[in-house]
Order: sequence, then C-alpha cells, then structure tokens
Amino acid sequence: MTPTQTRRATTAARRKIRRQIAERGFDAREEAWLDAITDGVPVLEAAKATGIAQKLARVRMMMPDFQGEVSRRMVSIRTAAGPRNIALALKLREDGFKPDASAADKKVALEACKYLDIADPRPSARLSIGVSIGPGLVIDLSDDPEPERPVLDLQASRPAPAMSALTNRVDLGDD
Repeated sequence: MTPTQTRRATTAARRKIRRQIAERGFDAREEAWLDAITDGVPVLEAAKATGIAQKLARVRMMMPDFQGEVSRRMVSIRTAAGPRNIALALKLREDGFKPDASAADKKVALEACKYLDIADPRPSARLSIGVSIGPGLVIDLSDDPEPERPVLDLQASRPAPAMSALTNRVDLGDD
C-alpha cells in the first residue's frame, strides 16, 4: 500500500469507529467520565480515572454528541447554582454594610452589588449599527442634496516657467 492509500484507509476506519460510538450513545464508563469532567476534573485525568484510553478520550471530545452533552450538563449546573450564588452575593453585600466592616469587606460588598446588578433576569435590548463617531466628525443627516463643489484645475492656473529664467539659477518655487 502506498502512504496515500494507508492514510485513506486509516481515515475511513476512524470515521467508522466514530460513527459506531455516536450510534451507541454513552456507556457507564463514559457517563462516569462526563460526571468527572462536569465536576471540574481535567479531561485526560478523568479519562484515566474512569478507564478510558487517552486516544479515545481525544477522539470522543471532538464528537458533536459529546460536546453537546457536556454543554447540556454545564447549563444545568449553572441553573441549579444560580439561586445559591445570589444568596451568597446578598450575604456578602450585607456584611459590607456592617459598621465594623474592613476595607476588604467593603470591596467585596461592592463587587457583590455589581454582580447583583448584572444578574438582572429582565431581558435587555441593544442596537448596534456599526458606525463609530469620533470627536470632530460631523454627520449631516438632512435630506438636502449635497451642493456641487467647484473643481479647480491646478494645471491651467499656474503659468509654465520660462526657459531663460531656469538657465543660470535654481528654481526655488513661488516664494
């Protein structure tokens, strides 16, 4: 086999394995691996701990079904943690309002207030039209047509230099 044929055969075999893995779903080891990943264990460390080969782990990480499952689990974790995060931010904010609060406590309280302001569940709308306006730039939005600007012909307004004037001296321009 030529190197090209070998590479094609290897690629086809990999595609077949990926298709088979995607069709069968997640087995018990992969579920444990997913749980470890979503608990914050590094991917290859979690694979080793659950008995999954690192090469298979790398292949599996690239598959859309695996990436989608990790994303789905992370969204559910964030959703479940949201009320606890807000409760903690409220407690930190209240601790900063105590009379004996240190400067560090007040700084933490200020950050908690910023977090609570950002964590507003109401939707917001923002319009961006992609035009940046800087100082000194004037934009005329009126419906008046642009006035015609006179065109200056610079060649016709400057007389040609006389040949005799350039023979014994250097032309220094129109000073």
